[in-house]
Amino acid sequence: MGRQYLGAYASYEITPLLKWANFLVVNLADRSRYFSPTLTYSLKTNLDLTVGVQLFRGNNGSEYGRFNDVYYTQLQWFF
Repeated sequence: MGRQYLGAYASYEITPLLKWANFLVVNLADRSRYFSPTLTYSLKTNLDLTVGVQLFRGNNGSEYGRFNDVYYTQLQWFF
């Protein structure tokens, strides 16, 4: 695990119901990185659907390079 990281987050409201977001973390020592873009759609009041991916890049043996990419769908109900 590294000690020096660089991170960034950016999001954009495409419409009042649709939001795009990105999260990036870079390990500055081994240059491996984690990138996670998502799209969230508000299906109705208090019910959101998110689709996203977690992308891991880097050389074998690096902090993030050893992981497989993850694709997911999430249904979130707020009460």
